[in-house]
Amino acid sequence: MTEREKMILGQLYNPADEELCMLRMKAHRLCQDFNLLHDTDEAARCAILRELLPDFDEEEVYFQGPIFFDYGMNIHIGKNFYANFNLTILDICPVTIGDNVMLGTNVSLLTPTHPMRWQDRNAKLQPDGNIIQLEAGKPITIESNCWLAGNVTVIGGVTIGEGCVIGAGSVVTRNIPANSFAAGVPCRVIKAIENDAQDVRYWVYSPGEQAEMWDNFYSRGIMGIGWGELGDLNAYLDREAITAKLCEIYGEDSYMNVSLGLWQFVHDLKPGDVIFVKRGRSEIIGRGIVHSGYIFDCEDDSGYPHIRKVKWTHKGSWPVSKMLPVKTLTDTTPYTDYVSEISAFFNN
Repeated sequence: MTEREKMILGQLYNPADEELCMLRMKAHRLCQDFNLLHDTDEAARCAILRELLPDFDEEEVYFQGPIFFDYGMNIHIGKNFYANFNLTILDICPVTIGDNVMLGTNVSLLTPTHPMRWQDRNAKLQPDGNIIQLEAGKPITIESNCWLAGNVTVIGGVTIGEGCVIGAGSVVTRNIPANSFAAGVPCRVIKAIENDAQDVRYWVYSPGEQAEMWDNFYSRGIMGIGWGELGDLNAYLDREAITAKLCEIYGEDSYMNVSLGLWQFVHDLKPGDVIFVKRGRSEIIGRGIVHSGYIFDCEDDSGYPHIRKVKWTHKGSWPVSKMLPVKTLTDTTPYTDYVSEISAFFNN
């Protein structure tokens, strides 16, 4: 495995590797070239950004500048993006930014980490006379419709959920659930940002095979999904990457429904969404409301390390007239008649 591959995967790697040094020097030169241009030099600025960023779209992405990127190649930005002065992104691991994101002045997105023990962190003399200092990193994800105010710092491993506002001067060291106003050092949720009612989605969910984990999850106030061998799902850039990893671990198969459910569990499920719990295909056994972002519990021993916190509101048994979906997690929001039938169980 190359040092570049280790770096992107979040493993300890040698940043003095020749390939990485060349890539960094190129990115630093391009940033400097961009920063020397006037705002009105639009064509030249766009040409630099097309070379620096893998999916740059001049119609959708705007950097006021100056900018400071480590590699550029690991930065992925959605539509309608704006960054004010002095944006710093150290992208040794993927930095993924959704649509309609605004960044204030002096925002820093920092994926690198260093070993806690100085014995591992300090520079070491190698037999060939070279000195190396190993480091690692963790990805950062900023989901759509977020605003990060001035002087916000985001640390590696963090996901900021959709629709969040991060207050000026905050240092974000942990995941922030969707639709939250959060601020402080370290950054903490101050209050929820209310969604319009039409933004709420309705999901049918199975807590394990034949709902075997239902009592456990109900008592803990969570919902969980298996496939723990995949690790933290924030590390995958898209659904196709999850599918590829599933095939690598478990052998060739489609895994399309599995990867869709895992991707939706992380990226589409939002605080405020309603969960209908099923057993088999003809029985609803509970209802709840999601109230956290995605959490990967690396110390989990139940086989369900991918979790969300849920406020469970109902537990019982309600037979349904229509067959429930087979998948572990299904967005049923578009099927209004279906949702209305199940919701009626809980209206009294």
